Amino acid sequence: MAAIFAFKCQCCGKIHEESPSFGYDAPDQYTALSDHEKSALTELTSDVCIIRNPQQTDHFIRFVCIASRMKTTHGYWTSETASLCRAPTPWQRRNVR
Repeated sequence: MAAIFAFKCQCCGKIHEESPSFGYDAPDQYTALSDHEKSALTELTSDVCIIRNPQQTDHFIRFVCIASRMKTTHGYWTSETASLCRAPTPWQRRNVR
């Protein structure tokens, strides 16, 4: 039986016969910056983006939604308040009961 989806992977160049994943490498606010602004004002990992403007600092977190019926995943970026970004991470709260 043929797969519903077939696509050429941008990472490995192979043809995959499965449902593709959809996502973005960075939030729109990051991609709108010039190369100079990106190097001077930002930190970007696969899951976190911080943009330090003179007026404010913007925090973005990437999250993934799994659409089980279609067996696809979708990656989104959402902005977070600075107070939430300063909250201890689960691995910093080991002794919490």
